Amino acid sequence: MARLRDADLATLLLTSRLVESAAPPLRASEYWALAANVDLAGLLGDDHAALAEKLGADLGERVARLLDRAAALAFAVEDLEQQGISTIAAGNEGYPVRWRERLGPSAPSHVHLAGPADLVLRPAVGIVGACSTEPRPESLDVARAAAQHAVERRHAVVVGATTGFDSAAAATAIGSGGHVVAILADSLFRAARDIEVRRAVIDGHLCLVTPYPPAAEPTAAAALGRAKLIYALADITVVIACDPERGEAWEGARAAIDRDPTSVTAWLGPGAGPGNDRLVEAGARPLTDLGQLAPG
Repeated sequence: MARLRDADLATLLLTSRLVESAAPPLRASEYWALAANVDLAGLLGDDHAALAEKLGADLGERVARLLDRAAALAFAVEDLEQQGISTIAAGNEGYPVRWRERLGPSAPSHVHLAGPADLVLRPAVGIVGACSTEPRPESLDVARAAAQHAVERRHAVVVGATTGFDSAAAATAIGSGGHVVAILADSLFRAARDIEVRRAVIDGHLCLVTPYPPAAEPTAAAALGRAKLIYALADITVVIACDPERGEAWEGARAAIDRDPTSVTAWLGPGAGPGNDRLVEAGARPLTDLGQLAPG
């Protein structure tokens, strides 16, 4: 495998859950706090005593135990590479700077990807929809139209790969020769086994991305984390339908609006969800014509 940079290796050793560890990996906020004050690559050559002196007894011991799993982690990363899955650590030039700028200490320390890694760096339109009811046909038509609009402007489409909205938008973008970034909250291995998904990945039209271990099972916390990554990666996100005051689409939109109201648009035309008006009241831009979308 290609040799990891020392800084990338240190990041993965401190935060990854790919392999067992004798101490809990650092959470995102802990990682970013440490990275702001310490040369992470410099920690690799320190023994336990030096780490305790630099970081204090408790954190030094925890970091020492995490760094001790270097061989196991290297084999795990190599195994993923052989399966077509790359790993990008924060600080690497391939890591989306928008996540760090927009999410601050909650930005993921690293991500796993299957497909063209450069897609996460392109201008992009997010397309989001999640309601407690089945998507209406007119709502799915809006998802397809928004995806076509993005492709025509040479933007990637960012989706969550879980709902009918996601499937409609992704299929339209890929069918039109565009590119899709699908952010996952559960198993990357499972998603990549789908024949159509695998074909799109191999053809260079789809990149599957997750900040979670590739075998992870879905959780409510992971779903919300995935939603925040969608909004933070896209230049602008179109919320086609959401429930008011609940659900990952709503919660992700509210967090994005608090950060930058101009980055979220709520669809108010045919097929709009019951929470979309409330998003506009909260500060999202109203959208009744996809031609109103800024090019990003």
